[in-house]
Amino acid sequence: MSTKVIPLKETYTIRGEEITITASARINVETGKPVFDQQLDDAAIEQAFAVYRGRHDYFSSQDIVTLRKQINLTQSEFADMLGWNLTTVVSYEAGALPSEENNAVLHALQDKL
Repeated sequence: MSTKVIPLKETYTIRGEEITITASARINVETGKPVFDQQLDDAAIEQAFAVYRGRHDYFSSQDIVTLRKQINLTQSEFADMLGWNLTTVVSYEAGALPSEENNAVLHALQDKL
């Protein structure tokens, strides 16, 4: 099967909001149908999350890591300081969207620094 990568408009629903992006997608050259490509799919989802974060001023995973390192804390210490579970910090630093409340806490912390 011969494939190629093309730009494709895709819509994702993130927290009830539709986010439309143009992402790279792999298609079958003969049929024109999409072919699963984990790397391209992951990149498209991250692109959609980045648009959502930008629209709503949410911290990115890198923003959270930078903030935590700025105050020189481990993930566990950071979680303890904020009253969060360690799993929460780990998931946010891996790319999960913070809850609205936790995002507000991160902004308040950043504003104090």
